[in-house]
Amino acid sequence: MSGRKPTGLLSFVGAQTAATPSPNDPCAVCTTGTDPNNFVDDEDTFGNNSIFLWVRFINVPVGSYMIDVTPMIQPKGSSCVPATPFVYETPSTNVDFWILPAGGLACHPHALADLPAVTSTTASLPVSGCTTAATQDLLVRVHMKGACTGTHTVTGLLTNCQGQTVLSCTHDYDVP
Repeated sequence: MSGRKPTGLLSFVGAQTAATPSPNDPCAVCTTGTDPNNFVDDEDTFGNNSIFLWVRFINVPVGSYMIDVTPMIQPKGSSCVPATPFVYETPSTNVDFWILPAGGLACHPHALADLPAVTSTTASLPVSGCTTAATQDLLVRVHMKGACTGTHTVTGLLTNCQGQTVLSCTHDYDVP
């Protein structure tokens, strides 16, 4: 399911996962370098450096949600497991979460200064308690590295309080 909703949930159309989705796309998944003054698109390649994985859910209706990614990201220092090929960069504070005004079209900001104060920070996913008071965007930044070489797919998931997947977006990443 690349950027598509399960049948019968939200009324979004479109299926791009580009860094700048169209106004009709429900979400975007992308990676950048880690310089807080210039989040340069990483062109989907890790190399030996850590990266930021960004997941943005656009125009999310009022409600409470949980955000996660698959495959699960392993703790720092974990070895290569092909089914879970990514590791967190640090033992703590790897995941930042923001609630933003609705309708943003960028997967990530140009710089950290372009964002308001972080809504919450945690050691790992999932992020729960994401409550929107109006139609808003939800943005997550994950600090991680690739542990296994090859091309791997990351899926960003937005689920409701009943555990139903409301939105999902996928993107492929290469780990040399």
